[in-house]
Amino acid sequence: MPLPRTIGTGRVLQAARVAAPVNTALPAISGTLAPGQTLTASTGTWSGAPASYSYQWKRGGVAIGGATSSTYVVQSADIGTTLTVTVTASNAGGATAATSAGSAISSLHSSLTAYWQMEAASGNRADATGRGNTLTDSGGTTSGVGIIGNAAQFSASNLSIANNADVAGGDVDITIAFWLYVPSGGSGFPEIFGVDETLANRNYSAFLNMSTNVLTMQFFRSGPTAVTRTITISRDVWQLVIVWHDSVNDLMGIRLNGGADSTVATGGVLQANGTSPLQIGRATSTGTRIPTGSRIDEFGIWRRVLTSGERTTLYNSGAGKTWPFL
Repeated sequence: MPLPRTIGTGRVLQAARVAAPVNTALPAISGTLAPGQTLTASTGTWSGAPASYSYQWKRGGVAIGGATSSTYVVQSADIGTTLTVTVTASNAGGATAATSAGSAISSLHSSLTAYWQMEAASGNRADATGRGNTLTDSGGTTSGVGIIGNAAQFSASNLSIANNADVAGGDVDITIAFWLYVPSGGSGFPEIFGVDETLANRNYSAFLNMSTNVLTMQFFRSGPTAVTRTITISRDVWQLVIVWHDSVNDLMGIRLNGGADSTVATGGVLQANGTSPLQIGRATSTGTRIPTGSRIDEFGIWRRVLTSGERTTLYNSGAGKTWPFL
């Protein structure tokens, strides 16, 4: 009796006619592009009825070991790089790979220890970084229109957090950036922010001369004596203030909006960190506060000196940038 060659051959020919999947829309990455956040890869769109999918996450085009699921938790090693995901679709006819567009993780996440977007309508303000540095409202801090979304609006109130390594000063590298809106009126020398509640524990502070509109930033040496740098602000408009201390080069600097950097030598070791809290909008020893209706938005602290390019990125041609700095 002859063998069923026709049937067997027919089966072989049928299998050969199955084509490998063809990608018609690339995979995509969704999620917050910041350390500690979970990203999710879509499969993309395919013809050829894929039976299964596999994933490989890549950093700068190089495969990340063990990152082979549809989700990926952003690592500190990803800061300043671009992530992609390659999805491979398989069926009986073969396997085809397709790679997503790149998703950049901003270098501004490097050494970022606190960032307050100031979005809450009232009360405490959460830390976007996930490090738990919540600002506590003394009572009466509301919200107003910010440079991005809402801003904290002050009325005989302040926001504060207990001194800790994420916000403290001392002879360390640090950058502080924030958007400031001060309405017309007022008098005296109110403090915008500072870690200087007691004389022996002063680290840094910024205060405004309401008559001249001169904003003075201070970093304190032992004694304490102040190393200062000043800028002149405008009223009734949003402005970005960035201040920093460079412990390696013994410099402090300040920049307003997208202007030039202004630096000066600190002339010695800055005072070691004490126990004073960080307070934003606090009353000075004379009780002076920034005028009612003053607003502060997008307040960040980095434990390093930002590059000039990063400072320009934060200004963003006057539109500002918010965490996660997309």
